[in-house]
Order: sequence, then C-alpha cells, then structure tokens
Amino acid sequence: MPIQYLLSSANTRGFGVIKLLGTAFCDAATAVYDHSILMDVSWEPGFAGMPLYLCVSGSEGGELELKVDPRTGALLRFIVIISPPETVELAVPRAATSLSQTVTVDRSLWEPVRNDYDPSVAYLEEPLSLNRSGDWVEVAFSNNPTAHHVWADQVRVGITPDHTLATIGATCAPAPEVVFLT
Repeated sequence: MPIQYLLSSANTRGFGVIKLLGTAFCDAATAVYDHSILMDVSWEPGFAGMPLYLCVSGSEGGELELKVDPRTGALLRFIVIISPPETVELAVPRAATSLSQTVTVDRSLWEPVRNDYDPSVAYLEEPLSLNRSGDWVEVAFSNNPTAHHVWADQVRVGITPDHTLATIGATCAPAPEVVFLT
C-alpha cells in the first residue's frame, strides 16, 4: 500500500466517495507548483485553526492531501504529493463565471473516528488520474462524468451528477523561489 498507515479495508470508504454538500464563497484561490510539488491549491480565506485532513491514495498510484474547514466543510487546500498516472491531454478550460467558490465536503468521512492515530485525518483510495495541457493541470478522482464546475480565479472543481468530487484543476504558476543570503 502506498501509505504505510492506510487503514484496513473495513475502515475505508472505497472508490468515488468524496461526497460534496454544496459550495461556499471564497475571496480568491491560488495554484502554484515547484520542483517537488506538482500542484498546491489554496482557497482564501483559509482557516486559522487545525483543519481536517483527507489523504487520498490512487489505486494505480498517486498521493493527494485535502485540507477541510472542520466547521463548514469548505475545501481549503489541495496538494498533489505524488503525481497520479497521466491519461489524456485536455483542452485548457476557461472560467464560466465570475463567482469565486469552493466546495463543501461531507464531514462524515471523519466520523466515527476512522484511525487510531489522529481523529482529524481520514484516508481513502480512489482511481486517480492526471491530465494536463500546458500550464493547466487537472486531477480526476474517478471515471464518473462531471455535471458542473465551480470556479475561483484559475481553479476549477468538477462535481459529478451524484454530488461527489470529480476533478480539481488549475492553471499553476511557479512558486516563488526562495533565495538564501550568505
């Protein structure tokens, strides 16, 4: 198993089960990458306290982390830690709305406590894939069709007809380079 501490199959939810409850307005979203992280998306404003963590392992490879507001379920951050397998190239999408939104995640993934390590962390396995076109990068969480999207700046979240997470995509800019003074 990709994650050493992945729960036994009796404690995981299976495939295609990141259930969404709706959307929440946000001020902005940013997406960056660097030499070690393919995509790091943040929705603003963030949450000052301890978020809920959802660690997603791809059934054919890939590791993702989602951070969720424990009060509202709003998706706060999405990080591609290990890239899932690439599938097809996409046409670069364009924002369809000026509304700035994120999705709200069903927090029942964290109830009852699903691990002995930390109740704020949940684990899933999904059939992940990666699609890209130029600086547009998109992670698909299943093979289910996307019914509609929500946008925040150059970040797009796809939602299936049965209100589960389908995709997260973004135009990714390079992260600012850190310069050490000697």
